[in-house]
Amino acid sequence: ISDASDNVGYSHLAVSDYYDTLAVNAFGSHRALLEEVALHPLMGRYLGMLQNEKANPSRNTEPDENFAREVMQLFSIGLAMRNRDFSLVLDSSGNTIPTYDEQVVSAMARVFTGWTYDGQTDAQFGRRNDASFAPMQCHPRFHDDQAKRIFDGITVPAGNNCIASVDTTLDALAAHQNVAPFIS
Repeated sequence: ISDASDNVGYSHLAVSDYYDTLAVNAFGSHRALLEEVALHPLMGRYLGMLQNEKANPSRNTEPDENFAREVMQLFSIGLAMRNRDFSLVLDSSGNTIPTYDEQVVSAMARVFTGWTYDGQTDAQFGRRNDASFAPMQCHPRFHDDQAKRIFDGITVPAGNNCIASVDTTLDALAAHQNVAPFIS
């Protein structure tokens, strides 16, 4: 996130809450930190997961891909496959091997749909609530309930449970072979 008011529009209290989230989870598991960051409303607002809805062909809309891309690129697996010593994994032609492609980003964006401020009803889904710092809440009505094929051929099963979809995805990210060399 950014503490510039034009980026998240929150008070310094909200930004402090986000930083506290990082501090509290700094020495725990990376998986737990990923979840806390993913579900914090400031991160949701900053990278587009907050109030991210499933595709709606009648409105010609698709889920926002920003958080999906950044959770992989910056927070977990990076852009290219790595060896344990952080050296690049190369294919037989000497080229780097990407960790994901645009199809994966699109599938991941569908995983991160259906989340909004804690305590809101479906009717309030698109309303702003700058006073809420609690983890975002799942609203199945706005979640893409189709199966999603993410990185490494992993499939997030069909179903209208955005909590289970995010859990499966964050578990897979945290267990990816790139996390240790990339984050360390």
